[in-house]
Amino acid sequence: TPAVTLATNGTSIVEVQLARNGYAGPIALKTLGDDGVKITPDQLPPTAGNGKFFVTLTHAGAAPGLRTVRLIGESVDLAPSLRVVVTNPANSRHFVSHQELLPVVVSGASPLKLTSLQPPPTLFRGLPADIAVAVERTPNAPGANLPVLLRVISNEEPRKQNPADPNPNAAQKPMIAAQPNQTIAASAATGTLRLNVPVDVAQPTIQFVAKAEILPHAYSSHVIGQVFSIPFLLPVQNAAAVTLDATKLTLVGGQANTIVGTVKRTAGFAGAIDITLQGLPAGYTAPKVTVPADKEQFDLVVTAGPEAAAKDLPNITLRVEASGIGPILADAPVALKVGPPK
Repeated sequence: TPAVTLATNGTSIVEVQLARNGYAGPIALKTLGDDGVKITPDQLPPTAGNGKFFVTLTHAGAAPGLRTVRLIGESVDLAPSLRVVVTNPANSRHFVSHQELLPVVVSGASPLKLTSLQPPPTLFRGLPADIAVAVERTPNAPGANLPVLLRVISNEEPRKQNPADPNPNAAQKPMIAAQPNQTIAASAATGTLRLNVPVDVAQPTIQFVAKAEILPHAYSSHVIGQVFSIPFLLPVQNAAAVTLDATKLTLVGGQANTIVGTVKRTAGFAGAIDITLQGLPAGYTAPKVTVPADKEQFDLVVTAGPEAAAKDLPNITLRVEASGIGPILADAPVALKVGPPK
Protein backbone atom coordinates (compact mmCIF):
# COMPACT_ATOMS: atom_id res chain seq x y z
CA THR A 1 0.00 0.00 0.00
CA PRO A 2 1.85 3.17 -1.13
CA ALA A 3 -0.21 5.65 0.90
CA VAL A 4 -3.38 5.83 2.97
CA THR A 5 -6.20 8.37 3.04
CA LEU A 6 -7.88 8.24 6.42
CA ALA A 7 -11.00 10.10 7.51
CA THR A 8 -10.84 11.46 11.04
CA ASN A 9 -13.74 9.25 12.09
CA GLY A 10 -13.24 6.46 9.58
CA THR A 11 -11.08 3.52 8.65
CA SER A 12 -8.65 2.73 5.89
CA ILE A 13 -7.15 -0.55 4.81
CA VAL A 14 -3.50 -1.55 4.40
CA GLU A 15 -2.33 -4.71 2.67
CA VAL A 16 0.68 -6.38 4.31
CA GLN A 17 2.75 -9.37 3.26
CA LEU A 18 3.87 -11.74 6.03
CA ALA A 19 6.99 -13.89 5.58
CA ARG A 20 7.89 -15.95 8.63
CA ASN A 21 11.45 -17.16 9.02
CA GLY A 22 11.59 -19.58 11.93
CA TYR A 23 9.21 -17.81 14.32
CA ALA A 24 5.80 -19.49 14.52
CA GLY A 25 4.18 -17.63 17.44
CA PRO A 26 1.73 -14.72 17.63
CA ILE A 27 2.81 -11.32 16.29
CA ALA A 28 1.85 -8.08 18.04
CA LEU A 29 1.11 -5.17 15.68
CA LYS A 30 1.37 -1.46 16.46
CA THR A 31 2.09 1.90 14.85
CA LEU A 32 4.81 4.44 15.60
CA GLY A 33 4.92 8.10 14.62
CA ASP A 34 1.43 9.28 15.51
CA ASP A 35 -0.25 8.19 18.74
CA GLY A 36 -3.67 8.81 17.19
CA VAL A 37 -3.28 6.16 14.49
CA LYS A 38 -4.50 2.79 15.74
CA ILE A 39 -4.16 -0.56 14.01
CA THR A 40 -6.64 -3.46 13.90
CA PRO A 41 -6.04 -6.30 14.51
CA ASP A 42 -3.35 -5.60 17.07
CA GLN A 43 -2.13 -9.20 17.02
CA LEU A 44 -1.78 -11.98 14.46
CA PRO A 45 -2.36 -15.52 15.75
CA PRO A 46 0.19 -18.32 15.34
CA THR A 47 -2.04 -19.74 12.61
CA ALA A 48 -1.37 -16.69 10.41
CA GLY A 49 0.96 -18.11 7.80
CA ASN A 50 3.01 -16.57 5.05
CA GLY A 51 1.10 -14.46 2.56
CA LYS A 52 -1.18 -11.45 2.30
CA PHE A 53 -3.30 -10.08 5.11
CA PHE A 54 -5.08 -6.82 5.86
CA VAL A 55 -5.03 -4.35 8.72
CA THR A 56 -7.20 -1.30 9.17
CA LEU A 57 -6.08 2.05 10.50
CA THR A 58 -8.25 4.49 12.44
CA HIS A 59 -7.56 8.04 13.64
CA ALA A 60 -9.69 9.80 16.23
CA GLY A 61 -9.98 13.56 16.45
CA ALA A 62 -7.00 14.60 14.36
CA ALA A 63 -6.81 17.73 12.28
CA PRO A 64 -6.56 17.07 8.54
CA GLY A 65 -3.03 16.81 7.17
CA LEU A 66 -0.16 14.47 6.25
CA ARG A 67 1.42 12.11 8.75
CA THR A 68 3.97 9.35 8.37
CA VAL A 69 3.82 6.22 10.50
CA ARG A 70 5.72 2.98 10.81
CA LEU A 71 4.02 -0.38 11.19
CA ILE A 72 5.75 -2.64 13.68
CA GLY A 73 5.53 -6.42 14.13
CA GLU A 74 6.88 -7.89 17.36
CA SER A 75 7.08 -11.43 18.76
CA VAL A 76 4.95 -12.24 21.80
CA ASP A 77 6.35 -13.94 24.94
CA LEU A 78 9.79 -14.37 23.44
CA ALA A 79 12.94 -13.09 25.14
CA PRO A 80 14.67 -11.30 23.64
CA SER A 81 11.80 -10.22 21.42
CA LEU A 82 11.96 -10.11 17.65
CA ARG A 83 10.96 -6.77 16.17
CA VAL A 84 10.42 -5.96 12.50
CA VAL A 85 9.53 -2.65 10.85
CA VAL A 86 7.27 -3.18 7.86
CA THR A 87 8.91 -1.88 4.69
CA ASN A 88 6.94 -0.08 2.02
CA PRO A 89 8.82 -0.17 -1.31
CA ALA A 90 5.86 1.44 -3.09
CA ASN A 91 6.59 4.82 -1.51
CA SER A 92 10.26 4.99 -2.52
CA ARG A 93 9.54 7.77 -5.03
CA HIS A 94 8.35 10.02 -2.21
CA PHE A 95 10.59 8.97 0.68
CA VAL A 96 13.93 7.93 -0.74
CA SER A 97 15.81 5.65 1.68
CA HIS A 98 12.82 5.61 4.04
CA GLN A 99 10.84 2.69 2.75
CA GLU A 100 9.58 1.89 6.25
CA LEU A 101 7.42 5.05 6.25
CA LEU A 102 3.73 4.87 5.38
CA PRO A 103 2.22 8.23 4.36
CA VAL A 104 -1.18 8.78 6.01
CA VAL A 105 -3.31 11.65 4.72
CA VAL A 106 -5.91 12.51 7.37
CA SER A 107 -8.98 14.00 5.71
CA GLY A 108 -12.22 15.43 7.03
CA ALA A 109 -14.94 13.37 8.64
CA SER A 110 -16.47 10.52 6.67
CA PRO A 111 -20.21 10.81 5.98
CA LEU A 112 -20.72 7.26 7.24
CA LYS A 113 -18.94 4.30 8.77
CA LEU A 114 -19.47 0.58 9.08
CA THR A 115 -20.44 0.01 12.69
CA SER A 116 -21.50 -3.62 12.83
CA LEU A 117 -20.87 -6.89 11.03
CA GLN A 118 -22.48 -10.20 11.89
CA PRO A 119 -20.71 -12.86 9.81
CA PRO A 120 -21.58 -16.56 10.15
CA PRO A 121 -19.30 -18.66 12.39
CA THR A 122 -18.01 -20.53 9.34
CA LEU A 123 -18.26 -20.63 5.56
CA PHE A 124 -19.37 -23.84 3.88
CA ARG A 125 -17.99 -24.76 0.49
CA GLY A 126 -20.64 -24.49 -2.19
CA LEU A 127 -23.15 -22.60 -0.03
CA PRO A 128 -23.88 -18.86 -0.03
CA ALA A 129 -23.22 -17.00 3.22
CA ASP A 130 -24.91 -13.87 4.54
CA ILE A 131 -23.25 -11.13 6.58
CA ALA A 132 -25.51 -8.61 8.29
CA VAL A 133 -24.10 -5.08 7.88
CA ALA A 134 -24.99 -1.85 9.69
CA VAL A 135 -23.86 1.68 8.84
CA GLU A 136 -23.89 4.82 10.93
CA ARG A 137 -24.65 7.96 8.93
CA THR A 138 -23.22 11.29 10.10
CA PRO A 139 -26.11 13.75 10.52
CA ASN A 140 -26.14 16.59 7.97
CA ALA A 141 -22.83 15.46 6.39
CA PRO A 142 -22.68 15.73 2.58
CA GLY A 143 -23.37 12.31 1.10
CA ALA A 144 -24.41 10.78 4.43
CA ASN A 145 -27.81 9.64 3.15
CA LEU A 146 -26.71 8.30 -0.23
CA PRO A 147 -26.99 4.60 -1.17
CA VAL A 148 -24.09 2.29 -0.36
CA LEU A 149 -22.77 -0.59 -2.47
CA LEU A 150 -21.42 -3.52 -0.44
CA ARG A 151 -18.32 -5.42 -1.51
CA VAL A 152 -15.73 -7.65 0.12
CA ILE A 153 -11.99 -8.13 -0.24
CA SER A 154 -10.02 -11.06 1.10
CA ASN A 155 -6.59 -12.62 1.31
CA GLU A 156 -7.67 -15.73 -0.60
CA GLU A 157 -4.85 -16.69 -2.95
CA PRO A 158 -5.69 -16.90 -6.68
CA ARG A 159 -5.33 -20.36 -8.22
CA LYS A 160 -5.00 -21.33 -11.86
CA GLN A 161 -7.55 -23.62 -13.44
CA ASN A 162 -4.54 -25.63 -14.63
CA PRO A 163 -1.70 -25.33 -12.07
CA ALA A 164 0.80 -26.55 -14.67
CA ASP A 165 -0.02 -23.75 -17.13
CA PRO A 166 3.05 -21.44 -17.27
CA ASN A 167 1.00 -18.53 -18.66
CA PRO A 168 0.77 -15.87 -15.92
CA ASN A 169 -2.55 -14.76 -17.44
CA ALA A 170 -4.04 -18.25 -17.43
CA ALA A 171 -7.66 -18.69 -16.38
CA GLN A 172 -8.21 -18.61 -12.62
CA LYS A 173 -10.51 -20.69 -10.48
CA PRO A 174 -13.51 -18.89 -8.97
CA MET A 175 -12.86 -17.25 -5.61
CA ILE A 176 -15.14 -16.24 -2.75
CA ALA A 177 -16.84 -13.02 -3.82
CA ALA A 178 -19.77 -10.78 -2.97
CA GLN A 179 -22.81 -11.16 -5.15
CA PRO A 180 -23.20 -8.13 -7.45
CA ASN A 181 -25.39 -5.09 -6.87
CA GLN A 182 -25.91 -5.47 -3.12
CA THR A 183 -26.79 -2.07 -1.72
CA ILE A 184 -27.99 -0.38 1.42
CA ALA A 185 -30.70 1.98 0.26
CA ALA A 186 -30.45 5.74 0.66
CA SER A 187 -30.91 6.77 4.31
CA ALA A 188 -31.21 3.10 5.41
CA ALA A 189 -29.01 1.77 8.21
CA THR A 190 -28.81 -1.98 7.57
CA GLY A 191 -28.23 -4.41 4.73
CA THR A 192 -26.99 -7.88 3.88
CA LEU A 193 -23.74 -8.82 2.18
CA ARG A 194 -24.13 -12.23 0.54
CA LEU A 195 -21.01 -14.16 -0.41
CA ASN A 196 -20.76 -16.80 -3.12
CA VAL A 197 -18.51 -19.61 -1.89
CA PRO A 198 -17.12 -21.96 -4.57
CA VAL A 199 -17.12 -25.67 -3.85
CA ASP A 200 -13.33 -26.06 -4.17
CA VAL A 201 -12.01 -23.28 -1.90
CA ALA A 202 -8.55 -24.44 -0.82
CA GLN A 203 -7.65 -22.28 2.18
CA PRO A 204 -8.97 -23.46 5.57
CA THR A 205 -9.17 -19.90 6.97
CA ILE A 206 -9.55 -16.63 5.05
CA GLN A 207 -9.39 -13.02 6.20
CA PHE A 208 -12.06 -10.64 4.91
CA VAL A 209 -12.75 -6.92 4.98
CA ALA A 210 -16.16 -5.52 4.07
CA LYS A 211 -16.17 -2.39 1.94
CA ALA A 212 -18.97 0.14 1.58
CA GLU A 213 -18.85 2.36 -1.51
CA ILE A 214 -20.90 5.57 -1.43
CA LEU A 215 -22.78 6.12 -4.70
CA PRO A 216 -24.69 9.15 -6.05
CA HIS A 217 -27.55 6.75 -6.85
CA ALA A 218 -28.11 3.02 -6.57
CA TYR A 219 -27.31 2.28 -10.25
CA SER A 220 -24.22 4.44 -10.55
CA SER A 221 -20.73 3.12 -11.31
CA HIS A 222 -19.18 6.30 -9.90
CA VAL A 223 -17.84 5.92 -6.33
CA ILE A 224 -17.87 9.09 -4.24
CA GLY A 225 -16.13 7.56 -1.22
CA GLN A 226 -15.55 4.30 0.55
CA VAL A 227 -15.23 2.96 4.08
CA PHE A 228 -13.99 -0.36 5.44
CA SER A 229 -14.81 -2.74 8.25
CA ILE A 230 -12.23 -4.13 10.61
CA PRO A 231 -10.72 -7.38 9.26
CA PHE A 232 -12.35 -10.64 10.31
CA LEU A 233 -11.33 -14.28 9.91
CA LEU A 234 -13.68 -17.03 8.77
CA PRO A 235 -12.94 -20.75 8.63
CA VAL A 236 -13.96 -22.63 5.49
CA GLN A 237 -15.36 -26.12 5.92
CA ASN A 238 -17.22 -28.84 4.09
CA ALA A 239 -20.92 -28.83 4.98
CA ALA A 240 -21.02 -32.61 5.10
CA ALA A 241 -19.06 -35.83 4.60
CA VAL A 242 -20.54 -38.71 2.61
CA THR A 243 -19.33 -42.30 2.71
CA LEU A 244 -20.42 -45.40 0.82
CA ASP A 245 -20.27 -48.94 2.23
CA ALA A 246 -17.21 -50.41 0.48
CA THR A 247 -18.68 -53.90 0.71
CA LYS A 248 -21.58 -52.87 -1.55
CA LEU A 249 -19.56 -51.49 -4.46
CA THR A 250 -19.51 -54.70 -6.51
CA LEU A 251 -22.65 -54.79 -8.63
CA VAL A 252 -24.43 -57.74 -10.15
CA GLY A 253 -25.17 -57.28 -13.83
CA GLY A 254 -28.73 -57.23 -15.06
CA GLN A 255 -30.36 -56.39 -11.74
CA ALA A 256 -30.91 -53.68 -9.13
CA ASN A 257 -28.18 -53.24 -6.53
CA THR A 258 -28.39 -51.24 -3.30
CA ILE A 259 -25.38 -49.22 -2.14
CA VAL A 260 -25.72 -48.09 1.46
CA GLY A 261 -24.37 -44.66 2.34
CA THR A 262 -24.06 -42.27 5.27
CA VAL A 263 -24.18 -38.48 5.48
CA LYS A 264 -22.48 -36.68 8.39
CA ARG A 265 -23.45 -33.01 8.43
CA THR A 266 -21.17 -30.37 9.93
CA ALA A 267 -22.61 -28.34 12.80
CA GLY A 268 -24.29 -25.28 11.32
CA PHE A 269 -25.60 -27.05 8.23
CA ALA A 270 -28.91 -28.90 8.47
CA GLY A 271 -30.20 -29.01 4.91
CA ALA A 272 -31.39 -31.82 2.67
CA ILE A 273 -28.75 -33.39 0.44
CA ASP A 274 -29.03 -34.88 -3.08
CA ILE A 275 -26.80 -37.85 -3.98
CA THR A 276 -26.16 -38.93 -7.58
CA LEU A 277 -23.73 -41.13 -9.46
CA GLN A 278 -22.10 -39.53 -12.50
CA GLY A 279 -20.54 -41.30 -15.50
CA LEU A 280 -22.48 -44.58 -15.50
CA PRO A 281 -22.20 -46.47 -18.79
CA ALA A 282 -25.11 -46.96 -21.18
CA GLY A 283 -27.63 -49.43 -19.84
CA TYR A 284 -27.05 -48.47 -16.18
CA THR A 285 -29.36 -46.28 -14.10
CA ALA A 286 -29.15 -44.79 -10.62
CA PRO A 287 -31.93 -42.35 -9.68
CA LYS A 288 -31.05 -39.37 -7.54
CA VAL A 289 -31.47 -39.90 -3.80
CA THR A 290 -32.50 -37.03 -1.52
CA VAL A 291 -31.43 -37.41 2.10
CA PRO A 292 -33.84 -35.35 4.25
CA ALA A 293 -32.46 -32.88 6.75
CA ASP A 294 -33.28 -35.20 9.67
CA LYS A 295 -31.72 -38.35 8.16
CA GLU A 296 -28.17 -39.66 7.77
CA GLN A 297 -28.54 -43.07 6.12
CA PHE A 298 -29.52 -43.55 2.49
CA ASP A 299 -29.81 -46.29 -0.13
CA LEU A 300 -28.53 -45.63 -3.63
CA VAL A 301 -30.10 -48.11 -6.05
CA VAL A 302 -28.00 -48.88 -9.13
CA THR A 303 -29.54 -51.02 -11.87
CA ALA A 304 -26.69 -52.56 -13.82
CA GLY A 305 -26.76 -53.58 -17.45
CA PRO A 306 -26.19 -57.26 -18.35
CA GLU A 307 -22.54 -58.30 -18.11
CA ALA A 308 -20.92 -61.55 -19.18
CA ALA A 309 -17.67 -61.08 -17.22
CA ALA A 310 -16.44 -59.24 -14.15
CA LYS A 311 -14.87 -55.83 -14.75
CA ASP A 312 -14.19 -52.43 -13.25
CA LEU A 313 -16.46 -49.52 -14.10
CA PRO A 314 -14.11 -46.57 -14.73
CA ASN A 315 -14.73 -42.85 -14.34
CA ILE A 316 -17.67 -43.10 -11.94
CA THR A 317 -17.99 -40.21 -9.49
CA LEU A 318 -20.28 -39.36 -6.58
CA ARG A 319 -21.91 -35.94 -6.67
CA VAL A 320 -23.18 -34.39 -3.42
CA GLU A 321 -25.44 -31.33 -3.61
CA ALA A 322 -27.42 -29.21 -1.20
CA SER A 323 -30.98 -29.63 -2.43
CA GLY A 324 -31.99 -26.74 -4.64
CA ILE A 325 -28.56 -25.05 -4.38
CA GLY A 326 -25.76 -27.08 -5.96
CA PRO A 327 -22.63 -29.11 -5.20
CA ILE A 328 -21.19 -28.85 -1.69
CA LEU A 329 -18.35 -31.33 -2.23
CA ALA A 330 -16.03 -31.90 -5.15
CA ASP A 331 -17.07 -34.94 -7.18
CA ALA A 332 -15.36 -38.00 -5.68
CA PRO A 333 -14.32 -41.15 -7.58
CA VAL A 334 -16.23 -44.35 -6.79
CA ALA A 335 -14.50 -47.69 -7.37
CA LEU A 336 -17.48 -49.63 -8.77
CA LYS A 337 -17.12 -53.16 -10.07
CA VAL A 338 -19.64 -55.39 -11.82
CA GLY A 339 -19.92 -59.06 -12.55
CA PRO A 340 -22.47 -61.55 -13.98
CA PRO A 341 -25.01 -63.22 -11.72
CA LYS A 342 -23.69 -66.31 -9.92
